[in-house]
Amino acid sequence: IIGVKSVTNFAKIVICLIIAIMVILIGSVGFKGKKEFIMENSLIPKWSSGMNLLRASFLTIETLTGFQSVVQLSEEAKNKEVIPFSITSSVLFTTVLYALLVFSVIAIIGLGTATKTVYPVSMAYQKIFGTKGRNIASAFTIITMFSAMIILILSMSRLFHKLAVKKIAPKYLSKLLSLDDIFKKKSKVVAENSDLRETKPVIRENFKNQKAKNKFDKLPIPAILSLFVVAFAITFIKGGVLELIANFTNTMLAFIFTIVNLLVIINYHKYGPVKVDSKSKFIQALFKNYPWYAIGGFLVSIILCVSSVRFYDML
Repeated sequence: IIGVKSVTNFAKIVICLIIAIMVILIGSVGFKGKKEFIMENSLIPKWSSGMNLLRASFLTIETLTGFQSVVQLSEEAKNKEVIPFSITSSVLFTTVLYALLVFSVIAIIGLGTATKTVYPVSMAYQKIFGTKGRNIASAFTIITMFSAMIILILSMSRLFHKLAVKKIAPKYLSKLLSLDDIFKKKSKVVAENSDLRETKPVIRENFKNQKAKNKFDKLPIPAILSLFVVAFAITFIKGGVLELIANFTNTMLAFIFTIVNLLVIINYHKYGPVKVDSKSKFIQALFKNYPWYAIGGFLVSIILCVSSVRFYDML
């Protein structure tokens, strides 16, 4: 509600803290890791554990909602060309970082212990710092979830705002407000529409003048508050409903990824390479060549989508 910059700064602080926590854990392998545990790490997966690997992959789909948020928050970006680069670089960075994290956890507590608990990182910290280590890891987990929830609600509010503009969602969700608009008298001259290209020259100039006076960003506050209330209400549901919703969300994400990758392949064969207005040679080459990445994404997504039915019995 305060503004996008505040959310960005808070997310940066949380990311730095989480990276620091991971680096401490990775560095602790040197004096807390055991040689026999280190040898249990392997880059070759065991086919006998294939279903467990598939289950773990299915659970991690939830983390990919962040890329959907990046696209929806593109309106907040000063330079939209950084969005493809940010997605690519974040995938590479997180892949390397989490691979090192998994290696470190196994090296400290062993593969057998890690597979029998749902809190392997907390147990690794407990092994390093004693009983306080688990509390530290739990505290940072809560902070991380809070940060992710804020960013997710902000991105989803943009989605519902666009749906309301298209008259698909309730009309009140289409309002763009700032705290200045709520706690101060609104100017009669300023229109609610933030797209200056669609306004008249006089109104456009007045909008610029008022925007300069505003201390807070214009955001879909009604949508943000509505999503917060719904998300808070869901936490009171008992009986494994939250786990069911999480699994259903992952299934829907796998289905969406399947359709999106399939449409990319169909679009290429029907209309040819997509022309993009970008200065990046990497982005231009990515859209010019055959979408091999879409084939891989389609195969992985459809396997996870079809196999997800089996995982509902594990709740």
